[in-house]
Amino acid sequence: MFNTFEAGNTLYKKFPDGEVYQRITSGVDGREVIIIGGTISDEDTLELFDLACSIVNYGAVSLTLVVPFFGYSTMERAVKDGEVVKAKTRAILFSAIPETAMGNKIMLMDLHSEGLPHYFEGSLRAVHVYCKPIIIEAAHEWAATTLCWPAPMQAVQNG
Repeated sequence: MFNTFEAGNTLYKKFPDGEVYQRITSGVDGREVIIIGGTISDEDTLELFDLACSIVNYGAVSLTLVVPFFGYSTMERAVKDGEVVKAKTRAILFSAIPETAMGNKIMLMDLHSEGLPHYFEGSLRAVHVYCKPIIIEAAHEWAATTLCWPAPMQAVQNG
């Protein structure tokens, strides 16, 4: 599908009040753009949304979001009356990204529920990618030269 990739550049600054400045310093006009970003926190989610909207507004002809972790994916349904279905509200947020000439796509990895891609609306095409075979293959390649084993993310972060 793609023969070569060019890393895009973005300038980020965080102000003392917590606001974040973003500036796309690579030309995106007329380009097919892929953004890789997680939605680990609310801040990360909004930064990814803001960046995607701006890339479209600056002329990208296609946009693919690759989201290895879709935050709130376990909140895909209301169990108790009044609960906010955050997986759905986040899907609606990303569905509001302006459409490019060739369309927008979001690739979601190893979702909690097969139904989540149906929460995305409009022309945004959601694709659920099952990554277990890819991860197993990478682990086998690493295991040939490196000692490795899976660890819970909390253990990795708290090191």
